[in-house]
Amino acid sequence: MRFDGGSYITPKGVNQDVLDEIAAGKEHFLYHFGIGIKIGAPIIRDVRDMIGKVFLIDPSQLRDMLGDLRFVVGCGKPNRVRKFAPQVAEAIGAKPPSGWAFRDMLQSTAFGLMPMIKPDGFVSTGGWRPIGDMGRYTTIKCGPILISSHGMGFGSAEIWIEEMAMLLHIAGVHDQVELIRLGTGGGVDMKKGEIFIAKQAVNQDLMPYHYVNTGEGGVYLYDASASPEITAGLIAAARRVGFIVHSGAVLSVDGFYGPQFRRDGGTASPLVPEEQMRILAKLRDELGIKMMEMEALVILSRAKAAGIAASLCNVAIVTREQGDQIDSKPHELADFDTRPATVIQEYMRGRLAEEGAIPWRRHNPLGRAA
Repeated sequence: MRFDGGSYITPKGVNQDVLDEIAAGKEHFLYHFGIGIKIGAPIIRDVRDMIGKVFLIDPSQLRDMLGDLRFVVGCGKPNRVRKFAPQVAEAIGAKPPSGWAFRDMLQSTAFGLMPMIKPDGFVSTGGWRPIGDMGRYTTIKCGPILISSHGMGFGSAEIWIEEMAMLLHIAGVHDQVELIRLGTGGGVDMKKGEIFIAKQAVNQDLMPYHYVNTGEGGVYLYDASASPEITAGLIAAARRVGFIVHSGAVLSVDGFYGPQFRRDGGTASPLVPEEQMRILAKLRDELGIKMMEMEALVILSRAKAAGIAASLCNVAIVTREQGDQIDSKPHELADFDTRPATVIQEYMRGRLAEEGAIPWRRHNPLGRAA
């Protein structure tokens, strides 16, 4: 039901129309992942079988490929995926895949896309095979963990979570997967390097919803709250590895400068310093906002709508009350960048050990399994 000029809460669930079309034999393309789904499609064994940069696969083969999936980790940069995948593999004792899993696909470069066919069937990701076309999103599976880049900002994140949700539903694993966004943000009343775990995301109007226009004067409201169970588990994992951790609301907006009340952009800011500090104090003291970033609102809201449990683990790379500029030294930023990955790795490793999927190994302060 639609209320013209008003709003309504969106129903939960996957796009059943698409699933029905696939079941009826129609091709469906997850275009930005470079994967096509069609009943009866052959298993792809060679890059020469590629159809216009899209790899076609039968839904049953996709279920075989992803049937053991327990976690999806989304992060902005493709390089984070390539760095995190071998670390995760070492932590859980996973081995490079064999058999019919997707082969070399395409290797993304600074100059576009170039074929990277190697005799051993692996690309330069520590031996882990990418899934789909790496030109837009880089996605690698390590045992029961899928690690994927979602780009920066609402637009890229919305494409990623919509196609990821459909992929998980087609594979039949949406109700067994936990999805976690890994990233960085501007801390409010947080020191640089401290960890933030989200309870919910709020929009530019400081409401816990992502708005989508109905086209008739109203808005759809997507609830952007995180999974309490995953959030609690991530907080415990952060404490186990010895990090200072904060939890609360994240202000998630579609922009880096003005929407985050910054004054260091290229165009003149309407805010004077006193106004900026007053806004930050209100966010902190009245609304419990501890971080600002640009993807959580879309990812958490769409995951919840699709019935996928999700949360967020970020690290503060700037303390907003002390300034807008990211002024840490390169080695400091490199260290900060590893911290949410360490927390998420510890959380996933603990969950898999609880389920008997891997042996329990005591964690040491460096973030590696001991």
